[in-house]
Amino acid sequence: MKVNFPSKDEERLSLLRQMVDKAQQDAANGNFLLSAQVVGRVADMAERFAAALWLTQQKGEERTQYIQEADEAVAALRKAVQNIWSQVRWQLEWREISPPTLEYYALDRQGRQPRLKSRQDWLTLGNKILTGDESARMRGYPGVQDIDLLSQLCAQAKTALDRLSATKLAYSEASAALAKLRRESERSGRRAVATLRLALSEKSESTQREIMRAYGVQFAPAASTANSTSSQVGSTTSVEEEALPTMTRTIPMQLNPTWTTPAAPFIPYPTTTLYPGNGVPPTLNCHGAA
Repeated sequence: MKVNFPSKDEERLSLLRQMVDKAQQDAANGNFLLSAQVVGRVADMAERFAAALWLTQQKGEERTQYIQEADEAVAALRKAVQNIWSQVRWQLEWREISPPTLEYYALDRQGRQPRLKSRQDWLTLGNKILTGDESARMRGYPGVQDIDLLSQLCAQAKTALDRLSATKLAYSEASAALAKLRRESERSGRRAVATLRLALSEKSESTQREIMRAYGVQFAPAASTANSTSSQVGSTTSVEEEALPTMTRTIPMQLNPTWTTPAAPFIPYPTTTLYPGNGVPPTLNCHGAA
């Protein structure tokens, strides 16, 4: 009997819990297939694994939520920065500022904006524009509107990104702890299944399957059934393969290798010696006389 051990965390937890519940029910009825020590270890493992799984799922949901909030905050910040860039370009167009002033607002002297790749890049750029606008005003330039709005949006984006960074770190730590407990839960489940199988070794195979299924154990399909199915498929294929040459077989024509097609007889064209006179054949009338 080949046991199919679970491959998902929820299935692993379900196996551990079902083994504990069934073992406690059997113990209450005087049937001790698993010792109290084994049941205690499995129960402790199930409790710790459930807590780690819940924490990881909770941190994953928080991470998804904070990613959305950070994206929204950075999108608002990006829009404010682009509005400021439009104002600065118009000031340059109307000659209110000189090209070097664009550098205070994170633009080059041709008015081209930098390439940004991450959320943190936009926050860094917003803070740079805030500092640059202050420096531009100190040098007598008019500055830009909505600079207070930009300052507020930078603060909101920083809060969102800090919260997202902390949540990502917490999710990573929870995932690492869950991965460690996952390996322990697999070993605990395998030991419990082996102990249960040993306790049922004197019973028939069908009885073992029935009892172990009640403990949450799942089995692979019987090998005889799989072999029977594959043999049936193989026999059908072989019949088709044997019938195929018969259906497509052709009988080649038996030719005599020494036989050749005879050449057409040669009939010489009549020469002028066959007819008297000028060599032209006489013309016959309807009565056959020349």
